[in-house]
Amino acid sequence: MLVKRQMEIEWIEAGVPGVQTAILWGTKQGDGAHLTRFAANARAPRHSHVGAWEQIYVVQGRLNLGGIDIRTGDTVYSQGDDEHDAVALEDTVVLVTHHGGTQPLE
Repeated sequence: MLVKRQMEIEWIEAGVPGVQTAILWGTKQGDGAHLTRFAANARAPRHSHVGAWEQIYVVQGRLNLGGIDIRTGDTVYSQGDDEHDAVALEDTVVLVTHHGGTQPLE
């Protein structure tokens, strides 16, 4: 069992302005979970999940994910060649669980 206490969570810059991430757990095979924090209007570039999947749960805030508005309590599952970007409509925190990696598209 892996336990990560709130005080142990380290937010790091995600390489995109206004976006930070906190790794909760991960494997060399690309499985894992992380929190992502978006400042209002921050945008994560378009990408896909070829041979992989991703599930997003909105902990707090609102996000436009590939043209679909999601908000606190909503969840989205994407897989295969699903493509999306992510634009924060307000300050937002999401929990992301995933298998495999992503393919940048821009």
